[in-house]
Amino acid sequence: MSTIEVIFIMLALVLLSYVVKTFVGKIAVPLIQIALGCIYTLLPFGESLEMETEIFMLIFIAPILFMDGKKFKNKEFLDFQKPILYLVLGLVLFNVIVVGYVINLLLGIALPMAIALAAVLSPTDAVAVKAISGNIKLPHSVSTIVEGESMLNDATGLVAFNFAIIAQMTGHVAMGDLAVSFVYIAFGGLLLGVAAAYAFSFCAKVLRAKGINEPAFFTLIQILLPFVVFLAAEWLGFSGILAVVACGRAFAMFSPKLMTLAEANIRISSRGTWHTLLFILNGLVFVLLGMELPFIFEGALAAGFNLLHGSIYVVLITLLLMTTRFIWVYLFIDSKEIDRGKNAILISLSGVRGALTLAVCLSIPFILNESQVFVERSLLLFISSGVIILSIVIANIFLPLIMRNSKASLSKEGAEKAVIKASLKSIEEARTKRNGKTVELLKRYLLFLLADLEHKDRKD
Repeated sequence: MSTIEVIFIMLALVLLSYVVKTFVGKIAVPLIQIALGCIYTLLPFGESLEMETEIFMLIFIAPILFMDGKKFKNKEFLDFQKPILYLVLGLVLFNVIVVGYVINLLLGIALPMAIALAAVLSPTDAVAVKAISGNIKLPHSVSTIVEGESMLNDATGLVAFNFAIIAQMTGHVAMGDLAVSFVYIAFGGLLLGVAAAYAFSFCAKVLRAKGINEPAFFTLIQILLPFVVFLAAEWLGFSGILAVVACGRAFAMFSPKLMTLAEANIRISSRGTWHTLLFILNGLVFVLLGMELPFIFEGALAAGFNLLHGSIYVVLITLLLMTTRFIWVYLFIDSKEIDRGKNAILISLSGVRGALTLAVCLSIPFILNESQVFVERSLLLFISSGVIILSIVIANIFLPLIMRNSKASLSKEGAEKAVIKASLKSIEEARTKRNGKTVELLKRYLLFLLADLEHKDRKD
């Protein structure tokens, strides 16, 4: 079967997952997509789509994180910057050390490889977090902290992962090199992302001044932007993930504040295109994860590992990650920023892992040096995929139970819908013969935003 045929089947599975969702409403769509991907691979004609880690991150993660960064408001980050940074830096490093040593004792593998597994399991996955939190009305503070954390914590985990692999292959690593590398990778990515967004904004302004106002033209450039930024960052040795997040955030900041007719057309066009693209990419990520699972289980069995023991390890490591997360949030995040106790539990349960964790784990080499084959690689892949699925299942079960009896205040989406409806009414009242076309254009844009918010509500 050709690659293009496999891709078409994967797209069909994404569509099927939403049909299945209508019959099993309480199960999150990502879990359905994982199950469908797994079932397809087990069929006689089923095949997986082999993809290198870098290509996976370029095709799927870069555009998704770009849009997450674009939508994440500056005020929200400033309001919750302290708890977000505590989780991004402190919690990831705390987990790398604590969970790494526990994995070392539990599995009996070399300490650097145990730390590498802990490093790849420590960051939460932005795609998975968004998929879970989008289905549940979490408190605004909790959803903001969790989403902000998931967009930024990959750099910390990936730096620790890379240095653990180097330590295993060479036998040593300098802590000074680790600190310098983190600064270079993280801040280099952030600066590159901001610079790219400014360059795009400047070029777009010049092109519009020259009379180029075709919405599809600017939409295509905007879609290409995260891919170009990610590739440039990786080529320079920066964090491609942080680069696209920073680019998305800076892109929103540099966008024109006064919306002209041409700018409104461009935004309407780009929003519709991005909405469809992200719908496809988010679904494909989880279908692809499901397609990999049978091969991971087969590899673990071929290597002689006991799946029962492996499943016990998965449960213990998942519970340990949730426990360390709860302790960190409860002890180190000031109660002035979030309410302790219940919200600490919500943040702990919302720390789900996703396909990015598995993609990075797949990059662990089969041969660590010229003479040593890493036989435990299959076990690490089994554990990482198990933690991903179990973290999503736990969040899907317990978050709705906790929130069911909560008196929810007006959600962010609810407030936005109220503002949009009020704006529609005000615009209609201000209609005259002279501004009729402008009013219709603004109404079209606002109605699109309203439909987008109502679509999110229907997913509940």
